[in-house]
Amino acid sequence: IHDEMPFYDAVAKLGSERVKFHKAVLAAHSDQLAEYLRKNPSAEEVPFEISADAFKSMLRFIYYGERHIEP
Repeated sequence: IHDEMPFYDAVAKLGSERVKFHKAVLAAHSDQLAEYLRKNPSAEEVPFEISADAFKSMLRFIYYGERHIEP
């Protein structure tokens, strides 16, 4: 589900890079993101203030529980 992102419903805006994700998966792990999505239910592009590499590492942790992530 992480590698191919079938049926993704949002894109993280990370500077000039865009990364697909599933709103329900991230909202289940973040109260702040869940609140943002409740207030902006039609948001397809969500701005994040972290690097694209950090966001991708966070996704690997959330989707797979992977804890061994390169710094």
